[in-house]
Amino acid sequence: MDDNSSSCNRGEIASKRRFRDDVENEEKMDVETIEEIILDYPEGGRVAYFTLLGCFLGLIGVFGLWNSTGAIESYISTHILAGESDIAISMIFALFSFFVMFGILISGIIFDKYGGKKLCYSGTVLVTGGLMATANCKELYQFILAFGIVCGTGCALLTGPLVTSAGHFFSKRRGAAMSVVMPGASLGGVIWPLVCRSLFPKVGFEWTIRTLGFCIGLLTVISSFLVQDRHEDILRIKQLNEGDQRKEQTMREKLDDLVDFKSFKDLTFMVLTLALFLNEFSLLMVSTYIPSYALNKGFSESVSLIALTVYNAAGVVGRVIPTLLSDKFGNFNVMIIISGIMTLSIWILWLPFGSNLGC
Repeated sequence: MDDNSSSCNRGEIASKRRFRDDVENEEKMDVETIEEIILDYPEGGRVAYFTLLGCFLGLIGVFGLWNSTGAIESYISTHILAGESDIAISMIFALFSFFVMFGILISGIIFDKYGGKKLCYSGTVLVTGGLMATANCKELYQFILAFGIVCGTGCALLTGPLVTSAGHFFSKRRGAAMSVVMPGASLGGVIWPLVCRSLFPKVGFEWTIRTLGFCIGLLTVISSFLVQDRHEDILRIKQLNEGDQRKEQTMREKLDDLVDFKSFKDLTFMVLTLALFLNEFSLLMVSTYIPSYALNKGFSESVSLIALTVYNAAGVVGRVIPTLLSDKFGNFNVMIIISGIMTLSIWILWLPFGSNLGC
């Protein structure tokens, strides 16, 4: 009996040891499984700084044009398309906004998969060609095709690389990096209305828009050469973390690889996307219709363009300080405060006292 009990005890001890060893091995496997390779951000360097410069110059052209649509809208509504209704003329800039905003969805997918170079080159051709075609427009449908669709598509292709590429090189200092890049959008919004204000009475609409086309085309060409991205590094790390064996993918798998459809089931993500869309849409409405609003209140065409210039000049400060503060206080906290200030300024100052030049 003692021998049997001893052997049983030894068997139980051995089985417990094997069980403990199995548990430890499984824990080790779990630890190995959750380990993943993380992208290393250089936080600077020659390539990174050239990319910042390229993004800055590109945004002067692309976002500067976007922020200056009011200068074009006010002129064509009073000179070239004076016989058309306001709703018909607004279709030009509504389509421009549509193709920019929703085109970014497509260009963003292409950028993540194939990088930004081809997008930059294609966008440069479309924006420059679209402006050259806009200069020759006489009819409503021509403006819709040339400016609304062609220029809008070109801006959409350029926006993805110009806004996103800087983030490939900076993580901890991303807010500071964006404070260098984003003022280009407002600076362009200062320059191009002043160009229009100076050239419209001197050389007319055609050569004013051609001048914009040459200048913006030059800036985007330089930007296309300077801007670099790290999409290949990001894709390689993603494949290593997912254990991708480079097997042949089905069409459904390729589509899932391009678009993360699971994100559309995330309520937080969708609410955030809608909020950012409405935020950008409100900014675009203001920049588009400030000149027309000023004309409607009885101010001269020159003053209406100055109003747009002042609005964009204030945006230079507004794009630098919040991005710097976001690194310390958080993106959403800063965004909520700035959006609140903008809303109050519209409802308390602009709408009640809009007929006053100071407001």
